Amino acid sequence: LVGVCTSGLTKTGGFGKIIQVVSTTKTDSASNAQGSQSWWSYTDASLRVTITPSSATNKILVWGTITYGVDSEQWMMVRLEKSGSRLDAGNGDQDGNKSRTFTGQNYTAESGGSSMPYPNSVVQYLDTAGDTNTRYYNFGIAHSSGSTRTIYINRGIRTNNDFYTPQCASTITAMEIEA
Repeated sequence: LVGVCTSGLTKTGGFGKIIQVVSTTKTDSASNAQGSQSWWSYTDASLRVTITPSSATNKILVWGTITYGVDSEQWMMVRLEKSGSRLDAGNGDQDGNKSRTFTGQNYTAESGGSSMPYPNSVVQYLDTAGDTNTRYYNFGIAHSSGSTRTIYINRGIRTNNDFYTPQCASTITAMEIEA
């Protein structure tokens, strides 16, 4: 039966062997006073993943979640970055002056205001290595305010020392897959 079912099948290419997996999880918080219409490229080693592909033709599967907050009710945007710069193919297309992001959400008073962190934003993207140079993947965060606002990672502005104040975690992982 095995010979009948597999007769005529031949391997003509790679079947996605996993070469390496690297991951980073940030469990503490960070904050940054971020100006209007600008991005906080969070490149700190506590929430970036560094990988050196073994072949230029291999794929890099990047996925992660980030929890963040801001000191006022805002639209918040998250984008995937490669070595601190927007990864164009991993974010929305250019359309006029719109922000090229992976995801965005509005946090209004009805959904909790700015005191609590936003629900996790999730990114997942399959990148082509393109070369064998070391690179890292990280998140960029921006807000919609016309003035400077403080952005937080893994928390909101609430600082109460009680059960109801969440201290969250964020993570990013990269997996090299043989092409």
